[in-house]
Amino acid sequence: YFREERGDNQRQYQELAESLKKGSFFLAEEPPLALTEMENPYDYDYRNQVMNEAGTWYKWDHAYYEGKYYVYFGVIPAVLFYLPYYLVFHGAFPTWLGVFLMGTGILGGVYYLFAQIRRRWFPDLPYVWYLMLSLIGGNCLNLAAAMLHADFYCLPILTALCLTLWGLGLVFSAVCVWGRGKGHLGVRLATGGLCLALTAGCRPQFLVGSFLLVPVLGPLIRKDWKAGRKVSRVLALGIPYVLVAAGIMYYNGIRFGSVFDFGANYNLTTNDMTRRGMNLDRLPDGILMYLFQPVSVKLNFPFAEVTAFYSEYLGGMVRDWTYGGAFWTRPILLASVCLAGVKKELREKGLFGFTVLGMVMALVVVAADTEMAGILNRYFTDFLWLLMIPAAVVLFQMLEKCGGKACCRWIVYFVLIAGA
Repeated sequence: YFREERGDNQRQYQELAESLKKGSFFLAEEPPLALTEMENPYDYDYRNQVMNEAGTWYKWDHAYYEGKYYVYFGVIPAVLFYLPYYLVFHGAFPTWLGVFLMGTGILGGVYYLFAQIRRRWFPDLPYVWYLMLSLIGGNCLNLAAAMLHADFYCLPILTALCLTLWGLGLVFSAVCVWGRGKGHLGVRLATGGLCLALTAGCRPQFLVGSFLLVPVLGPLIRKDWKAGRKVSRVLALGIPYVLVAAGIMYYNGIRFGSVFDFGANYNLTTNDMTRRGMNLDRLPDGILMYLFQPVSVKLNFPFAEVTAFYSEYLGGMVRDWTYGGAFWTRPILLASVCLAGVKKELREKGLFGFTVLGMVMALVVVAADTEMAGILNRYFTDFLWLLMIPAAVVLFQMLEKCGGKACCRWIVYFVLIAGA
């Protein structure tokens, strides 16, 4: 199914690549006349009724704006994969291959990021514990679901996650040599900043990864400023953000007349995003289902089934299949509740603010996804990494604090069982 990509919605990036080659940002196919003449083409029931009466149809889950079709998903995967492949081989890049490449990059990014965290803040931590936490941390990111459902919708999310992990890892590698000023520090900062900035062109939710740099880099930059050192390091990190922002703003402005409009509100799907708005009544359902919903257990393999959903919310809630909240399906994330026990040590290392901010940003992304789109299984990937990294930092510190004591054994047992 995924190798053939039968639906129009699965071929969007290829269609965009063909348009980009011609120098345009809208898709080549013209919308049907019935769609262009509608009073509100974003109303699902009204749109389907008119289309059925006209005997024609529209491109599902594409953005429609002022008589043209657009791709509202981030443009970066199209530029990274589909356009070069189309220019060289004159064919369509296989989406499933992109999903698997990014999945591999994510696993490598977890190992690389954790290696930099260990190198900078936990140098005495046994290497085997680093390997154990990296393996389990990578296993917490919903990758199995993406690999089994390797479609177009997964690609921008996995691309953003891959860029985020490598971007953070590269910046942290610069932090490791910040005081010495050696090791191509500016190159690492610029490359890391570029990776983090490019997430805006994949899935904007991942821009929260850039905020995680503030509590880590802030003290170092202030120290350099007081010492009268040049701001070249800040520029090395910041210039990629400016360049990427300029490109994406131009891309948005040409398409939708606003540099901040990515076009998601104009999608032709099940709900009218132009009238969806923000409603706080949705948040309890989203927080429960994304974080705290217990797993629904059954006796036969695979011993878990899709969780039921009951809500008192009177409006429409877009919902996909889910198997339980993050803290139930990935109990290793519960390690974060031990933050208070290692608060002092993390403060001394300058990691306490980073750890807390990661958890806060996870809640922000959960709220944003609930409000803007609903409850979908693939959206777990948007925030699981924001819970996984703080949990790993807490476990790193707990293992270091215990040293060779007997409590270390129990922590390792918890990691192995909770991460299984």
